[in-house]
Amino acid sequence: METDQLKQVWQLLDHRLQQQQALNLDLFKRRRLDRTRSALRWMMLRQSIQIAIWTAVLVVIVGPFWIEHRATTHLLVLGLVMHAYAVLTIGTSVLQILLMARIDVDQPVVRIQRQLVQLRSLRIKHNLLLSLPWWPLWIVGFVIGVKWWLGVDLYVISPGFFYTTLGVGFVGLLVTLWIARRLAARARMTGKPAPMADDLAGHSLRRAIDQMEEIARFEKE
Repeated sequence: METDQLKQVWQLLDHRLQQQQALNLDLFKRRRLDRTRSALRWMMLRQSIQIAIWTAVLVVIVGPFWIEHRATTHLLVLGLVMHAYAVLTIGTSVLQILLMARIDVDQPVVRIQRQLVQLRSLRIKHNLLLSLPWWPLWIVGFVIGVKWWLGVDLYVISPGFFYTTLGVGFVGLLVTLWIARRLAARARMTGKPAPMADDLAGHSLRRAIDQMEEIARFEKE
């Protein structure tokens, strides 16, 4: 076989190899992007369910509760506290859904990575903001629930129990916040994610970020 013919054969083989690599990369990206798209949809669905639940709690229980007991100071205050928490929960869920909706998986991978990291950071902050208050807030919800269902005012019957439980709750909140700050500081020093970060942000979001990193590495190779 002449030299020119050999060159043509090698060029043809190289061209086909490049086409196969491009096809493999495209299939690889599509699978990972489909998983990321699915993860975002599930997170949006969960946030939508949370909005529906807390809206129902707000409309059916909390709002009517403090309006009905607006003449009783402690019940009014407890009701307004729970009302504010419900509004905060709904607002943070709406904000997360809006941020998720902005993520277009057909855009460049680097931009998707940046948006997913922003979403992860936001979810960690929001979930801390919503979970930590439950240390003292559960007794507020308990008093409201008992009064709403049974007509019994635990605050009047046992104020000592209420304030003791509330105090323990605030101590638990401060201790948990201290631990969270220590873990975050250790994570910054070691460069490794904090142990509870994925629990707060969602493991599906962590997997989505990892998938984007896989695509970026595959493209470089």
